Amino acid sequence: HILLVAVLVLSRSVLGEDVSGELENPNNQYGKDVDYRLVGQTTFGWKIGRLTGNLDLNGHDFTMETGGGNRTVFSGVISGTGSFRWNGGGNAQWQTVPSFLTGKDPNTFTGTLTVLRGTLALAKPAGVSAFAGNRLVLGGGGNQAIIRLDASKQLSDSCDVQIVGKHEGRIWTQGHSESLGTLELGSFGYINLGDGESKLRFADSSKVQWNLSKTLTIQNWTDTHEDDEVFFGTSAAGLTSQQLARIGFENPSDRTNGLYSARILANGRIIPDRRVEAVNAPFDVSDEAK
Repeated sequence: HILLVAVLVLSRSVLGEDVSGELENPNNQYGKDVDYRLVGQTTFGWKIGRLTGNLDLNGHDFTMETGGGNRTVFSGVISGTGSFRWNGGGNAQWQTVPSFLTGKDPNTFTGTLTVLRGTLALAKPAGVSAFAGNRLVLGGGGNQAIIRLDASKQLSDSCDVQIVGKHEGRIWTQGHSESLGTLELGSFGYINLGDGESKLRFADSSKVQWNLSKTLTIQNWTDTHEDDEVFFGTSAAGLTSQQLARIGFENPSDRTNGLYSARILANGRIIPDRRVEAVNAPFDVSDEAK
C-alpha cells in the first residue's frame, strides 16, 4: 500500500493537474510548483500571485483574473493551443502596475494572447519567446491595455497585433526591439519607444482594415543617429495613404515639441513630417488638421 501511494503521488506530480472552471487560488488547492493541463474553460484568480509550474492550454480558453491589478507572475512554460486572456489593472495607478510572463524557458503556446486591460510585461530573456502565437489583441476590457517589452524578441515575427475596444491600446518597447506581423487599428493606439534604441518592425499592413476615426501616436521617438525606427513592411507601400494620415509623432526629439504627421520612406520606415495642430481630440493628423 505504501508503494502504491508513492507511485500515485509521483504520477500526479509528473503529469500535473487537470483543471477547469474558476479557481481562486490553485496554489493553495494543489500546492506550489504544480503543472496544470486545461480540460475546459478555466480562470485563475488573483490570489495565485506566482505560478512556477507549467500550463498546458490543451485547446481551451484560459483567463488570468488579477483582481483589478494585483501583481501576478507566470515563470513556467505555457504550451498548447488556445486563448490566453489577461485581465489586469482597471483603475487609476493600477492600470500600469505590471504582471509578468517570465522564466528562462520559452513559452510555446499558440493561438491568441489578449490583454483586456492593465499592463502585461513580456520578461523572458532576450530572444526567448514569451508568446509563440500569431495574434496579440490589446483591448476589449474596462480600461486601457498595455503590452510592455522587458527584453527584445519576445514575440513571433508573424504575430499580428490588433488594437480593439473602447479604450487605448499601448505598446511600450522600453528601448527594446521587436519584429511583428501586421497592425490592425480599431481603437486609439500608442507606441512608446522609451529610452534606448527601439527597432519596431510591422509587416506590410496596407491590406489590413483600420478604423480611420482612430489614430496611432508614436511617443519618445529619438533620431539623433537613427536611434529609434518604426517600419511597416519594406517599401513605401507598407501603408495606404489613409492609414498613414492616422499616424502622428508626439514631441519627437529632433523637433520643437508638438504633434507631427508621418511620412513613409522607400524602405517602409515612418518618420515625422510636418507639424500639425490637433483637432478632434485626442489627435487628428489628417489633411483636415491645421
